[in-house]
Parts: sequence; C-alpha cells; structure tokens
Amino acid sequence: MSLRPHITFLTRLATFLPLFATIAAFGQQSAGTFRIAGSVTDYATGEPVVGANVVAYDAGGRPHGAAVGADGRFAFNCPTKAATLRVSMLGYRNETVKLVPGRTDYDIRLREAPSDVGEVVVTGFVDKKRESYTGATHVIQRQEIENMVHTNVLNIIQLQTPGFEIFDDIANGSDPNKIPDMVLRGRSSFIEGDQTNVPLFILDGTEVDISYVFDMPSDDIESISVLKDASATSFYGSKAANGVVVITTRPTQAGRLQVNYSGNFQVSIPDLSDYRLLNAREKLEYERQAGVYGDFTGSNNTDVTNQKSYYEKLDRVNAGVNTDWKRMALRTGFNHIHNLMLSGGSQDFRYNVSGSYNSTTGVMDESDKQTASLRINLTYGDMNKLFFQNIASLTQSDSNDVPYGSFSDYVSLNPYDRPYNDDGSLNSVLSFNTANPLYEKSLSSYIRNTSGSFIDTFRVRWNILKGLRVEASLSYTQTKSEGETFYSPLSQQFNNTIDANKKGSFDVSNGTTHNLSGNAFAVYNKAWNRRGGDASDLLSLTAGFNIESTRSESHSFSALGILSDKLEHPSMATGYAESRPGGSEDRSRMLGFYVNANYIWHNRYFVDLSFRYEGSSKFGADNKYAPFGSLGLGWNLHKERFLKGSAVSLLKLRMSMGYVGNAGFSPYQAQLAYQYSSSLQYNGGIGAVPVSMVNPRLKWERSLKRNLGLDFGLWRDRLNGSVDVYYDTTNDLVMDISKPAHIGFTSAKENLGKIRNSGIELSLRGNVLQRKHTNLNLFLNLSHNRNRIVEISDYLKNKNAENEANATSSLPAAFYEEGESMTALKVMRSAGINPANGKEVFIDRDGTLIVEPPVDRQVDSLEKLRFVPGAISGLRALSGLDFELVLATNQDGLGTPSFPEATFRPAHERMLATLEGEGVRFDDQLIDRTFEADDAPTRKPRTGMFGRYLDGSYDLAASYVVGDRPTDMLLARNLGARGILLAPDEEAGRRALREAGADAACALVAPSWEWIAEFIRRGERSVTLTRRTAETQISLTLDLDGRSGAGRIATGIGFFDHMLAQIAHHGGVALSVEATGDLWVDEHHTVEDVGIVLGEAVDRALGSKAGIARYGFVLPMDDCRAMALIDFGGRIGFEWEAEFRRECIGELPTEMLRHFFHSFACAARCNLHVAARGDNEHHKAEAIFKAFARALRMAVARIPFAYDIPSSKGVL
Repeated sequence: MSLRPHITFLTRLATFLPLFATIAAFGQQSAGTFRIAGSVTDYATGEPVVGANVVAYDAGGRPHGAAVGADGRFAFNCPTKAATLRVSMLGYRNETVKLVPGRTDYDIRLREAPSDVGEVVVTGFVDKKRESYTGATHVIQRQEIENMVHTNVLNIIQLQTPGFEIFDDIANGSDPNKIPDMVLRGRSSFIEGDQTNVPLFILDGTEVDISYVFDMPSDDIESISVLKDASATSFYGSKAANGVVVITTRPTQAGRLQVNYSGNFQVSIPDLSDYRLLNAREKLEYERQAGVYGDFTGSNNTDVTNQKSYYEKLDRVNAGVNTDWKRMALRTGFNHIHNLMLSGGSQDFRYNVSGSYNSTTGVMDESDKQTASLRINLTYGDMNKLFFQNIASLTQSDSNDVPYGSFSDYVSLNPYDRPYNDDGSLNSVLSFNTANPLYEKSLSSYIRNTSGSFIDTFRVRWNILKGLRVEASLSYTQTKSEGETFYSPLSQQFNNTIDANKKGSFDVSNGTTHNLSGNAFAVYNKAWNRRGGDASDLLSLTAGFNIESTRSESHSFSALGILSDKLEHPSMATGYAESRPGGSEDRSRMLGFYVNANYIWHNRYFVDLSFRYEGSSKFGADNKYAPFGSLGLGWNLHKERFLKGSAVSLLKLRMSMGYVGNAGFSPYQAQLAYQYSSSLQYNGGIGAVPVSMVNPRLKWERSLKRNLGLDFGLWRDRLNGSVDVYYDTTNDLVMDISKPAHIGFTSAKENLGKIRNSGIELSLRGNVLQRKHTNLNLFLNLSHNRNRIVEISDYLKNKNAENEANATSSLPAAFYEEGESMTALKVMRSAGINPANGKEVFIDRDGTLIVEPPVDRQVDSLEKLRFVPGAISGLRALSGLDFELVLATNQDGLGTPSFPEATFRPAHERMLATLEGEGVRFDDQLIDRTFEADDAPTRKPRTGMFGRYLDGSYDLAASYVVGDRPTDMLLARNLGARGILLAPDEEAGRRALREAGADAACALVAPSWEWIAEFIRRGERSVTLTRRTAETQISLTLDLDGRSGAGRIATGIGFFDHMLAQIAHHGGVALSVEATGDLWVDEHHTVEDVGIVLGEAVDRALGSKAGIARYGFVLPMDDCRAMALIDFGGRIGFEWEAEFRRECIGELPTEMLRHFFHSFACAARCNLHVAARGDNEHHKAEAIFKAFARALRMAVARIPFAYDIPSSKGVL
C-alpha cells in the first residue's frame, strides 16, 4: 500500500519568557545595578532578531538579562560588576560585547551562521573540526531539521544523507508499528537476525536501539553526524562495519526560564491509484473463460452445480454488485506530535527538560501507536574547568496491530461478492469458501504491544591543564517489551477445530534488556602559531578505554480454549498450548582500548591515525581480542596561495583506509553453553545438551574500508558540498556451514564469506536566493552502491536450493550467489522470451554438454573437461531463437567432502566461459546438490528446483528438455514440456526410454547436436493468430515448414479461397484460414484483413530470420508470364504491374488483388514486387498467386546449419 499524499500542518510558538521576567525588566533599578538598553539586529538585513537572549553575569555568576522584543529592543538592570554582554540566538553566531563605563545603550548586530552547518563533526568521543577532519561524514544541524517536513528521525537522515537508504516495505505499507530496514553504504553481513546491516546509533555517547531513534522527538536534537568510513568510525571498532549515526540532543543554556512548544500535524491518505483490478463483470467473465465453471454442457452434476454458481454471481453483477474490497479496511490516517521544552539556569547550574507526545493512527483500521517521552538534561560546573552532566530519558510506547487480515487479503477478494447480506448482517463466507475479513474485524481479537526504555548517562569533564583534559561517562540502559495477541474463538481460523477447549488463543511474550557501559579517555592538544598567525600547527592526542555489559532475556507462552469472544484475558483460557513455554537469555561483555593521533601542519596538511584493540566474550580463547585501526590524510587546498582571493572558500582533499569490525551474531557460538531438556531424564536426574556446536576458532568479521573524498565550498559557502568514492570489503564473514547430522548439529558458525561494497556519493547544498525577506536553499543528494558477494559457504549454496523448493510466496526466494548482489532477485530475464509463448529450453550438463567420466561421473578437474561433439555449434544455433537457455543438472553431493565446491567450480566456470566466448549464455542455472539416496524434491526428474517456471507464466508445452538419460525425459513429462534424448546409438536410446516408461515424453531421439538444433529451429515457425474488428473476424494458422498438412480455407469468397490454396500448395506451407466478414457490404474488408493477418503470421513465424535465404524471386511462369520478387529485409516496399479488364473473377473484385498483396507486404515488413501479363484473367490471377507462393518458399527456406542473420548489419 502506498501513501503518497501528505497534508502537513506545522505550528510553532516562538520561545517566550514567563510574565514575571517581563515585569522584572521594567521594575525599579536595584542596588548594585544600572539600567542598560539597546537593539539587536541582523547584520545583513538590519531586521530585528526577535527572541535573542542578552545576558550579563554578576560577581556570583547569576545571570541578569532579557529577551529582544518584537521591536528589536531589550532593556534590563545590569550588574555594575559585569564586564560583558553575551548575546545568543539560534541560527546566529554568539556575540560577546564589552561594556564601556558610562555607556547604557548598545546597538548589537548578529551574523548568520550558515557555515556552522557541519563546522564541527560530533564523533561521540571527541568533537573534530570539519576543516581538518579526514573522515567521510555528513552533519545535519538543528536549523535544517526545523526547516524540514518529516515523519521521524530516520526520515530526516534519509532525506539529508547520501548513502543512507531506507527500504520501502510494500507488504506493511503505512503500518505505524513497523520499523523499516535500512543500510548505510550497502549490506555488509550475512549474520542472521533482524537489523543485521543497520548502522550503530549513538545518543549523547550512549548506544541506543533503532526503535528508540524511530520514536524519539526531533525537537530534542541539536545535531546528527553520520560517520561512514574507517577514519570516522574507528573509535567504535567492532560495531562500526555498517557505519555510525551520532545524535546529540540540545545542550543546556544559562538564562531565565524559557518555554518552547511545537506541534506537528499530518494527514495520511491511502493512494490506491496503482491498483487497476478487474471489476465484477470482468472478473466473472475471466473465470468463465478459464473454465472455472465447467464447459456448460450439463454432462455431470459437478458441471450443473458450477453453472448454478455462475448464474447466481451473474445475477448479482447484473443487479449492480461491484464491491471495492480494498477500501473496506482503510481510513484516513492522522498523526499529531507535541513537544514542550523548558530550559534555563545560572552559569554554574543549567537545565533542559523536554516532554513529547506522538500519536499515530494508521490507514488500516485498528492500527495505531502512541509514544510519550520525558528527557531531563542537567549540567553543573564550568566547561572550561570541571563539568558534570546527567541526561536521563524515559520513553513509553503502546501500539495496536491489525488482527483481522492484511491488506493483501482484501485485494484478493472477488468484486462480485457482497460484504453484507440483504438484512445487514455480515456475509461470513464468500465465494470459494473464502473467509470474509470484515467478519474477523467485528470480533474482539487484538494484537497489542507495549515497550519502554530508560536511559541514564552521567558524564564528567575535567580540564586539568591547558591543552589537557579527561572525560568519563557511565551509562545504563533498560528496555522492556510486552506483547499480547488474542484471537476470538469465533474466528474462522478455528472453523475446523471441534474441541471447544482449543478454540480461541492467547500468545503472550515479554522481554527485557539491560546494558551498562563506561567510557573514559584523555585528550591532549598542543598548538604552534607561525607566520604571524597565518598558519598554525596542531597536535591532538586521544587515548582511552570503554567497557560494556549486556544481558537480555525473554519469555513467552501460548494458551488455548477461550469460551467467549468477550473473555479477553489469558487467565480465562482453559489450558496451555501443546508446545512448551519459550524464552531465552543472552549475556555478552566487551572491553576496548583506543588511541588517536591527529596532526595538522600549517593548517593545510593533516594526518589522522587511530588504533583500537577490542575483546568480546562472544569469541573463544583463540580469538577473543582483535585489532582495528585507520589512517587518514587530508589537504586544505583553499589555504594554498594559488587559491587566495578566489571564489573558493573550501576545497579539501581527503583519503582514509582502515579496518572496522562486526560481532553482531548471538552469543554462545564460540563459547560452550548448555540447556536442560526434559526428554533427557535418567535415574532421577535431568540431562543437559549444548546450545550449539561451539567453534573456539571463530574470528571477528573485519571490514577494510577505503574512501577518497573532496569537500568544496564556493562564494563563502553559498554553494558547498562533497563527493566521496568508497571501496569496502568485509572479510571473514560469520556464516553457517554444513555438518554431518550424526554429530548432533546440522550446521555451525565459521568465517568463510566475503562481501564487497563500492560506490559514489554526492552531496550539494546551495543558498540560491538571499534577500531581506526571502531565503531559498536547495539540497541535492545522490548515491550509487554496487554490492557483490565475493565468497559464500557451501551451506548457504545448499540453502539456496532448499529456499527455492520451499518457496510458497509470489515473491522470489532468498538466493545468494558469488558475483551477484545480496539483494539481487533470481528471476527470469525478459529479453529472449517470446512474449507470445514464453518458451524455454532446459539442458542437462553431464553427458549432454560435456562428456561424463565413466568411473566416478564427476567432472572435478580441468583435465576431465571435454565437450560433447557438436554441442557448442548446436547451442549457438539455439541462441539465435526466441528461447531462454536454462542449465539444469544433478551434481551428487556437491559441497560435501565427497565432491567439494573447490573441485567443481574450475571446470564448470571454464565450460561457461568457453560457451560464452562462442555467443552462448545461459539465462539461468539450476544445480541440485543432493545424493540420489536423499530422494530430494529438487532432484531430477522431480521439479522442486523448477518452481519459478511452474507459475503459469511460461509456455512449457512449447518448451524442451534436452538430456542424455531417460530421467531427463521423465523430467520433461513432469514439467509438461517436450523431451529430446541425445543418444548416438538411436536404438539403444529408444530401448532405454521404453524400459523407463519415458518414451511418450520424448519428441526426438537425436544422434547428434545438429539434429537437435535443426529440430528445435524448425519447430519455431508455426503461428496461430486471431484478428477481430467491427467488420471481420479472422483466425489463421500458418506453418512455414508445412508439417501440419492441408488446412481448411473458408473466407466466404470462393475464388479467393482457391487462390489462398495456391499459396499453401506451391509455397510448401500449411495454411488454415477461417474468415467471417461483412460480405453483405462488399468483399473489401475481408480480403484486406486476410492479407494483414497472413503477413503478420509470416513475420512472426520468421522470428529473428536467422538462417533463412531472405530473398525469393520467380521469373515468367505459365502462359501468363507472372513474376514475383520478395525480400524479407524488414523494410516495406511494394510495386504492382498487372492490369485486369474484368471487374470480378468469380466473387472476387480484381481491384482487391493488388490490395491483398499490398496489405501482406506492410504486415510482413517486406519488399514485394509483382508483375503479370496475359489474356486469360483467371489464369493471370492464378499465376500471380503461384509465383508469389514459389518466391515465398524460396525466401523462407532454411539454409542448413547456417544460423546468422542474413544481413551485414546483423539485424533485420
């Protein structure tokens, strides 16, 4: 379901001071103060900066000040000991004004701060100046966020950041409770589980879950830094493989109490314009023509019943029933967000308290979500000395999901069914015993979820010496979730349940996660000024460590037997489900040490070095710790003399390279853990078994990230942006590998895979219009990512076949293949399929394409690779036809020790490369890896691995299976295709077919590939067409090779039938024509339309025209000297040199002879020249048709084993 239109209303109240603050500004002057006043205006426009804060501090550090009013003026009692005024306003540079003794009025001008956007990159550890930063980042500031129309924080990042991609979820549509899947610079891991490739999210130095970010209010955000490459993410080590998003909330500011409210209202209207479905009459007629209601002969009771059903539905349709089911469950969605913020405090103690409420009603009835949050930010101390901060947040979300069916359930319903009966009651059962989802909607079923989180972060910062400071933080995070699903006992899913104690169900689950993390580091900065301050050097060193502990647990149970639709509590159930209660518990710990060194020389050249050494409890003793690191280099070209005074305000070249990691899999893959099992009771005790097969050698996933970037700004950054090119390779991917079943586990984790992501990103920002009252900014973000699987395990390759065999959805099954993208869909190519029939050629490999070794029957080395004689030329012949070529082969035990992948691939790839060099490329490869004894559904002659070809979109009856064994012919039978057996000994081949019972499925026993190619090629030249107009109805069947024998020709015009028969006989073609036309008017329409259909049939039957003679010519023929010249070159031309004295020959007007051949030439796309002279009009007309037929026969003739297009251009 798509939701394109959004009507958004934004309401914002500017920051205002409470009433007592305004009164104080006009009160009497107190002791130790003097009255001060002035104005604050915009430096560029001269407009008042309403709401700007003007503050002076007394000797005790207490603030005194006022906000600028609507007239641009301020006034307050200023302490006599104050030395400066501090002026601040969002979107402007902070200004400090020195107080002059005796002066009481000041005019202050503030400069806008457009260049502040991205000026500082917040890494979550140490803030970096953008100008000297080597990492690939994108920074979004609060001013940009406030100017955007957005739905949530993730939407903000997507709109502003190139490379950050949120995937459309068509199945869930506008579900407000569905967190979307997203990636930053492509997918980089195969680790199973939700959000495996999601970036790491950091909020004020604390790692948070994606669901928290999804629900958090955007008004709390000060900036968002998206860190992409190794240099930018190096501080995060094993969690940085997918990138890092660092979110910083609004800081506290000293001053009197300020209150800020914002409201956001959005309306979501379901857009159904893309759903072009059949109406009731069309759907019923479609079902009738498809044979759903039988043949209407009344030959049996079933046929009579079906006819009754049809006429009942037809009566409904005639009565006007045309139900638009897809609108039945929809409504207009509404979202409103309210944010309230209180801030203020003294110079030493400051506070920021914000609350938010977000309510969303989805467009599907009963889907909604409400989220409330509270955030408290308290700071104490001086940032330049000793500083303490505590940030606490509390969030609660309650949601309801749809319990009465998905949107797709409504779309699939029939429009000739009524949702309600005539008496207004619900029609509970629809056609074909389909359940009415509106009935489910009327019940008390529900799906409810509640989640909450508490985050508390305490930070301390101490500037010990000039240039030396230490920082430390301690964070605690707790998240809880509860879910409850109730299905009424009246629900139709229990219709087949007889026992009342098993009707109705409750599913209850809950989970809790605790995370405790600590971080401490020291920063040392040393600067040297040179050349009078024109250039400077800076050395920055950072060293620290962090530690983290995570524990999560979950519980679930199911209850059955709800005796009433109104008993909506689990305690009302009569018992538990047969399955046992579920649950899990995971624990993991992490410890990391890191160091970073950054040196800037002459403010032009800079180098950034990072190293991190990290350990995790998820790994065994062999690989518990792993190193990560990065190197970054940069050059500020705009600081060079050759760009001084130019329009270039920023031009920075940077590059980085380094390793980051990923340890996103669940614990206990490398550490031994046990679980108890009630089935292992013995002698009064209970046995325990391992949770999984342990791999103590399991290593970290490591990503080598390389990035080359250019940052630029022109005309004082009015136009600015960046370009990045990256090349990332993830090694040692943690994947499942197959294990023998007798060891107790079918798979275990190993480091076997490799994935590569490469791409380019462009970010462009421009202030294209800046006037006194008008400001226009444009943003452009472009990105392209190429994802490739370099290496995967045998387990995953075997899983591909299993996924394909078990696929039940219309969506493609998960399929991973080396050299392809992780998101590539394994579907059939459209190029090469004849749109009229969708024909395929399935080809066996061993024994058909390449010689099968007689002993082990495995082509497991290059020395064993030999092609079957004629296979390459035969396949090359088939490549020019309108078929797809599909390789289908059984490879016994491929990927197991008996037939390792490494021995199979070289010979197989060499075979494919050789064929491709000859112009032969397979559109698909189907490889079954099972043993014959496995009796797998994917093994030929079973059709398990052919699932995608069995959905009705392919004409299998006109397709072929080519193989060297009777099992291949049985496969053809099971597919409904035609089989071709390659058997050099034809008699032995036929005998084997009879013994296997496969002879009926075999259309040809061929001693060589030449026979196969010719057989299939000649089978392509048969066409059946039907043309219906207001004047005529033509049905025509043509076989250019004349195999179907003489056909019936009936146009209603006797002499015309006789002439068409001459084409069939002398042209060597099989032709059937049945025409019904408006002969009571005249013969024109019938003759013309037959010529059009015949020409179109010849054109279609010729296909690509590969291997035909192309030209046909016949010189004087019979006593009337008729001549015909034909060229099927694709260009239309027509010449006629024949005159007739009689008006009609029989019932055929002679003027229609020319018109018939002209119509043919246009439809067949050919050049046709016809000339005739003679006295007998009948003989002259007959000679023309005979000459034409012989020329046609010559032009369409196949040249044996010639498969090229008969044109120097290579196409006709």
